[in-house]
Amino acid sequence: MAELILTEAEHAADSYLAWDDSALGKLVRQLSQMCADEYGATGAHTTMAAHLLVDLARRSNADSATIDLNGASAGGEPIGDWQITVTRK
Repeated sequence: MAELILTEAEHAADSYLAWDDSALGKLVRQLSQMCADEYGATGAHTTMAAHLLVDLARRSNADSATIDLNGASAGGEPIGDWQITVTRK
């Protein structure tokens, strides 16, 4: 597996999107492997989504965040309204 080595600028960046493509790719590979090992094939998606939601709350200096998805669709099919809440324990 590729080793993730970040520059000072990447460490200081406010967003992963500011990282070099190579570093971002290595992070995705590292997280995917870790999650697949721990949770199986679908675990990577679930765990990465959870980390992104926690990061959303953390960056807002909040202990929780709620996201409303109204009129959501998947694969072009309507799947209804959803509310997603993440809360610090």
